[in-house]
Amino acid sequence: MEKKVNIEIKVGIFVFMAILGIIGFIFTQTKAGKWAGYEINVLFDYVSGLEVGSPVRVSGVRVGEVKKIEILYDTIPKVSVKLRIHPDIKIGRHSKITIKTLGIIGEKYIEITPSNEKEFIGNGEIVEGENPLSVDKIANMGEEIITNLNQILTDISKIIREKEFQENIKSFVEGAKIAVVKVDKSIDKINILIDDLKTTNKYFREVIKENRPKIEDILINMDNLLVSGKKEIEGIGESIREFLEIKDKTENAITNFSETIDEFRKTSIEAREFLIRLQNQGLIAKIMKEEEIVDELKNELGILKETTFKLGEASEKLNETLSDLNEILKTVNRGEGTIGKLIYRDELYNEIYDFIKEIRENPWKLFFR
Repeated sequence: MEKKVNIEIKVGIFVFMAILGIIGFIFTQTKAGKWAGYEINVLFDYVSGLEVGSPVRVSGVRVGEVKKIEILYDTIPKVSVKLRIHPDIKIGRHSKITIKTLGIIGEKYIEITPSNEKEFIGNGEIVEGENPLSVDKIANMGEEIITNLNQILTDISKIIREKEFQENIKSFVEGAKIAVVKVDKSIDKINILIDDLKTTNKYFREVIKENRPKIEDILINMDNLLVSGKKEIEGIGESIREFLEIKDKTENAITNFSETIDEFRKTSIEAREFLIRLQNQGLIAKIMKEEEIVDELKNELGILKETTFKLGEASEKLNETLSDLNEILKTVNRGEGTIGKLIYRDELYNEIYDFIKEIRENPWKLFFR
């Protein structure tokens, strides 16, 4: 008997210690363990059967639970849901918070879709949640959809039963058959065309293969022609530029020559006046009365006049030549004439270049134009 009492006492002590251990574990986990955290309040218009103790999930992972649900009557009735969140979980201020259901008829829970913000919701803050879709609303929507579908099916049934519609369908089917036949014929023609193209392509390849050395020689010659033509054009351009420089120098020389002629004319006039004074005044006038000396001086003056006249004619001819040269240069500058086109227009060069490029890409055009 005493042995049985001792066993019962030991069992009672063990059960009591186990209960104390469970209570201590729950207490430590609640205050400082994984269930310790912070609380936030979420406002809804409708909670769709959410209850205290329902889980809180972030992206499908459970991170807390619903601690309290109450209705607020400050202005518009709102349902305040207090959530306790694990301390290591941070929720962005503009995260989406709504009520969802696990499965079709499963338990309700709070689903939080986090945002990418660095500003987080703090302990005790109040945020707005997104109201869940009511089952009644879904049912009403389903009824409306079914009603509309029935109406549509009824209308379709009426249309199908009409003879005119049936005839239109038959006409459409017959037209479709004719179109299919035509498409088949078109496909046959396309296949024939493809075969012809393959044959032509094979023929072109053979022609190109047979004449490949000739084509390469033609391309090399065209390249050489293009290079030499480009060099010739560049040489002509350089010659014309040198010609323009010489023209500028010639204009300067003519200007200087004209100034020299003017000075020479002035000097000639002054010399004539001086000789007249010598002839009519003083001792020299007396000496000049001698006929031989006077004849020599007159001869010299005549030669001087003739030289001055010839210089004037040469100057006029040089001016005319310069004018003609200026007209030629203006024509060249306007891009007219052969030289102007070579210098200021690229059509000739571009045509040669395009022709060579086309021959490179399509050498068969040398034989078929």
